[in-house]
This record gives sequence, C-alpha cells and structure tokens, in this order.
Amino acid sequence: YMTLASEMLPVKNLLHPGQDISYFMRSPNMTEADVVENKVRCGKLVEFDETGREVWSYNLSKYIPGSDVVNRKGANGSFEYEVHENAFFFDEKSSYIYVSFNVISRIIKIKYPEGTVTNVYGEIFKPGMPESWNGLFCNQHSCKLSQKGYLYLFNNDICSDAPPKITMMEESNREKTGLKKVWEYQCTFEGVK
Repeated sequence: YMTLASEMLPVKNLLHPGQDISYFMRSPNMTEADVVENKVRCGKLVEFDETGREVWSYNLSKYIPGSDVVNRKGANGSFEYEVHENAFFFDEKSSYIYVSFNVISRIIKIKYPEGTVTNVYGEIFKPGMPESWNGLFCNQHSCKLSQKGYLYLFNNDICSDAPPKITMMEESNREKTGLKKVWEYQCTFEGVK
C-alpha cells in the first residue's frame, strides 16, 4: 500500500549546499532566526506492508535542494517554497512513480525503489527569470498512466485562462518539454452560472 503523506520541515532543510539563508526571507522584516524557525509542508511517499509496517518512503523535500525549483521566486524576490504535491501514480510494471506538483505545474518521475528522479516534466525555473507556462498543463491534478503507457491528467489550465481539459501525453526525448500531447478532451462550463 502506498500513500502520499505530508510532514512539516524547517525551511532550512530546503537549502541546497552553499545557498544563503537570506534567499528564503519573504519580507524585509524577516530575520535569519525567523527562517530557521519557519516550517513548510512537504510531501512524502510512504509504502506500507499488509500489517501496516512502513517498508519504504521517499521525502519529496529531497528533490527541491539541488533542483531548478530553488530558482523559483515570488513577486517580492524571495524563494517560493510551496509546491503542493497533490497526486501520484505508481507504475508497478516499470517500477516508476509519477508525482504531480500542482503549484509549480510539474510532474517528476522517480525510479522505485532507488528514489532517483529520472525525468522532470513542466517548466524549468531559471535564475532571475519570472515563471512562465510550460505550454502543456497548468495546476494539474490526478496524474495517471494509461494501459498503453500514456501519461494523462486533469489539466486545470489556469495559465491560459481556458476551461479545464483532460490531457494525455506521450513521454518523448525529442520534445523540448519531454512530453508530446496525443489527445485532449476540453471540458465545458455548460450549466455553470
């Protein structure tokens, strides 16, 4: 049995080696002590056996330090550490886990049981650059893998101000984003007042 849990971690745990803690100060009034004491919710994948004993886990907070996510800054120039892990899918045939991060419009692919991130789908954050839409999905939910191996999700599509969609994509090394859209169903606002 596998579940997506959460834990509260000190923000300092999200620092990558050599990163100055002032990067995490969200306002001019914050001190280093405030940052050290500040805690943020982070996701954790946990696997249990049939007796309820934990047999494997992966702290998603391990992914942030050293990744491009540390380049994500808010309007005030400080690091935005809310990523909101909201769904996962475990492909038992290939031993990969797909994890959806709603707030940063990203999906990561993790090799199980190693816990190695092998692919990243979504926007790559660059130092000093504002966020931009990845062009395929935005603030998504419910990532899954179809029987034919297509990655699909409920695409809220907030970035393009369009109605939500169900988007199906193929993993592709030839595409800039690593994903190629193969099918989409446009939801409607019919009946909504």
